[in-house]
Amino acid sequence: MTQVGDTLDLEILAEDEAQLRRLSAVSTTQRQIILTRKDTNRVKIIFEITERRTWLPLIGIGGIKDNFWFLLGLSEFNLAGKNQTLSAQFLLNDGLPNFQVYYQNRRIRGSKWGFSAEIKRAASEEPLFFTDTTVTYRYANFGVGINGIYSFSPSRHLSAGFQFFEEDYLKLGPGPLSDLPGPNRLRPLKWLTNARYQGNKINYDYFYLSGHQTSASLQWVITFGESQHFTSLILEGSKFWRPFKTGNVAARLRFGLSNNDPSPFVPFVLDSQFNLRGVGNRVDRGTAQLVLNLEYRQTIFAIGAWASQLVLFSDLGSWRDPGGSLNDLADKDQFRQFVGMGIRIINNKFFLATLRLDYGVDLYDGQQRGFVLGMGQYF
Repeated sequence: MTQVGDTLDLEILAEDEAQLRRLSAVSTTQRQIILTRKDTNRVKIIFEITERRTWLPLIGIGGIKDNFWFLLGLSEFNLAGKNQTLSAQFLLNDGLPNFQVYYQNRRIRGSKWGFSAEIKRAASEEPLFFTDTTVTYRYANFGVGINGIYSFSPSRHLSAGFQFFEEDYLKLGPGPLSDLPGPNRLRPLKWLTNARYQGNKINYDYFYLSGHQTSASLQWVITFGESQHFTSLILEGSKFWRPFKTGNVAARLRFGLSNNDPSPFVPFVLDSQFNLRGVGNRVDRGTAQLVLNLEYRQTIFAIGAWASQLVLFSDLGSWRDPGGSLNDLADKDQFRQFVGMGIRIINNKFFLATLRLDYGVDLYDGQQRGFVLGMGQYF
């Protein structure tokens, strides 16, 4: 970061400007380098900043076939003008109430140390896949957690912490419950320890992106009263190109790996909301995943605060079946690929204010298709 008295370095100055644009309160910037009259060996650097509203009202309805949701809440991404985040929201998902209250202060009093805390309830109807049948459970997760954060630089962060939570699985059917595999009810208490690294080298120009970001997340979960534990690792990278003024190319690669127990209670889900647009509502699960999402985003119009994009996409993924081998990820029978198109409605005055609608079709089975509606870019 450029300091008073430093030698002028245009590369460092460009990174300073990029970092300003990564702040939630900044839409775009322009810089000026002005020679001082008294000393021609000194320059004055001026950044002209276009601000945007960092509070975002969360009002939405969306989802996919068999899973529609309603969202109401409010998020502030620059609390007290100090780049802190405070968010509260209520979500009705599968007809079940969810809520979350989240706070993050990444730099306490300007230091490299920070923290985040949350309390949440997540509930949904979950299909669990047994050998001969699929059983639907009502799933609820209530927990509280806290994380410490260390910032190596403005664009690289490491967080670590814990969460205490209770899961509640209640068997719903179909058919007589006694005829179905699996417990009628399961309510384990769990303790989660996690560590996460994030690197953000994205350059922002309103809704246009270039550059890349990476993340690595490790989780370790113990269940009270049981000797077994659960571990998962998720690696994710995104890359953005801007081949010309009104176009964006985006790619995301995600790899996940967990314990390989032959159990229906496994973490990685095949779902339109998270990885393959059009595949449906939680249609399969696995103990490992490999997903590649590609998009081309073409701006249709940009007038004042409003803009719209047409999106073409390809979503490709494979899963390891519970108890299977990593070779499953390379098995052509495990691969699913959906292609499609969508539209984005964007308001530049608000941070993260994007409404999306996508329609995806299975490239090899045209009968598998569907709409996906949501808030924010897909990735």
